[in-house]
Amino acid sequence: IVPIVVGSLDELFYKSDGFQGQQVENFSGLLRDLFGSDEDTFFSISGDLAHIGKKFGDNRPAKELFDEVRSFDESFLDFGASGNSDKILNLMSKKYDPYRICGYPPLYSFLKAFPNSSGEILTYDVWDEEEQDSGVSFGSILYS
Repeated sequence: IVPIVVGSLDELFYKSDGFQGQQVENFSGLLRDLFGSDEDTFFSISGDLAHIGKKFGDNRPAKELFDEVRSFDESFLDFGASGNSDKILNLMSKKYDPYRICGYPPLYSFLKAFPNSSGEILTYDVWDEEEQDSGVSFGSILYS
């Protein structure tokens, strides 16, 4: 088990081929070189989807945002399952990560490393922290 922590990739929203974009390419290339032909390696990519509601800086409670967030999350998961890092970046860039998706950097990096990946969406749900007018969505994709 080798944990890899991937931080913010916000610079990519403005310039995908800049310094941070090159760092992602270098990192993804290294992963591909090391593990691209290794069928015994299992990657567990972890990160939540949307962080919404008053606790996270929104003016509205999470319950009022759940429907629009679900639509965004479904697109994000669909693009992830289809292995399309470009569509994920375009989706995230449109409004500069409007729902604070912390699962974007690790999934984007993985898909850049293994662009022919395809997966199956297994789960999607929302944790409703009603007392804080906030919520966090999450889902899972299994790549085989």
